[in-house]
This record gives sequence, C-alpha cells and structure tokens, in this order.
Amino acid sequence: MTDPNWKDNSGEAWNVIKLRMNGYGDKLAASDFDGSLYMFNLSAGQEGRDPSETTKKASFGEFLDFDFLDQGTVICATGLKPTPHLTVLDMLMPPSQRAVIREAMGGNIVLGLHDNRQILLFNSRQQGMHMFDIRARKFFDQFVISRLGNSYSSTRRP
Repeated sequence: MTDPNWKDNSGEAWNVIKLRMNGYGDKLAASDFDGSLYMFNLSAGQEGRDPSETTKKASFGEFLDFDFLDQGTVICATGLKPTPHLTVLDMLMPPSQRAVIREAMGGNIVLGLHDNRQILLFNSRQQGMHMFDIRARKFFDQFVISRLGNSYSSTRRP
C-alpha cells in the first residue's frame, strides 16, 4: 500500500481520515470522508492493496469514528447522520448481517473497552459521554460535561 491515493475498483479515490490496526496486526481498518469503512487483510500471502471487506455509509449511516472491540474483526462505529447511531459490526459476516448491535444514540468519538466489554461514546453536540454494555446491550451510564469558566465539570446520571 504505497500509493497514498487509494482507489476503489471503479477508480474513485478514497479520502482516508482514520486508520486503525487490529491487535494481531493482520488487519487494517480505514474510514473515509464519505462515512464508509474498509478493512484490509495484511496476512502473509495477501496482497493487501484492495479492501477485503467494505461497509458503505448507505448500509448503516455515516460513520464518524470507529474502534476495534476485539483483537480481530469486531468493530464499534458511531455517527450522527442520517440519525445518531452506535453500530457494532462483525466484519466477517455477510454485509446484510454485519450489524450485530444497532442503537439509536450516536456521537463523534467512540472507544472500545476490550476487557470490560463496554463502549464509551462521546457526543460533543450534547456535551456528554455514554457508556454502553455489550453483554447487556444497553446504555447504563451518562456523564454530562459542562464548562464553568476555564474549567470543566462532570455530572453522572445513571
């Protein structure tokens, strides 16, 4: 992958805005300005130039941020368009079954807490952070962040 101007099979350029490597170092995920996700297989014997899996924004909405939830191919992604959403994707599943969890709350920053099986979701528009439990499949904590002069305070709402 030495060409900084990646192109898909139709010759359209990707405007990559985020890259993440999985824990094993054999998969690279990328997102672009259009809100799509691409996964590249970097295993031995694989060329790695073309994405092995692609999730276009039209499928689930536009992705603003993503993170790996495990060492392999499970990704949590979030966005605000067309409606706010948190989506957990298993990139090994067929595209029509890829979204294993879909919640109607979104943000612009997401962080997967691998060991706790939780997701931190930050929404700068609402100035809040939410915690999502993957096992219980629900949001269980909310923190409202407000600015007071030159400092910030946080209020927990269970």
